[in-house]
Amino acid sequence: MDGQVRTYHVTSTADVNDQGYDIHTGQDAWNHIVSAGQGEQIVLQTCLSGTINRLVWAR
Repeated sequence: MDGQVRTYHVTSTADVNDQGYDIHTGQDAWNHIVSAGQGEQIVLQTCLSGTINRLVWAR
């Protein structure tokens, strides 16, 4: 932001389908992905296939 370095540590990961459901548990991950009430964090996303995405949360 103003030239300060920030360090983040991975707090959780999930593999979700394009609708935002965890492919292992079937749980809806949408609120966990977009909720602004979780404090400072970053959410990274990458594609594993045409329909499966890996999400990584870090604080």
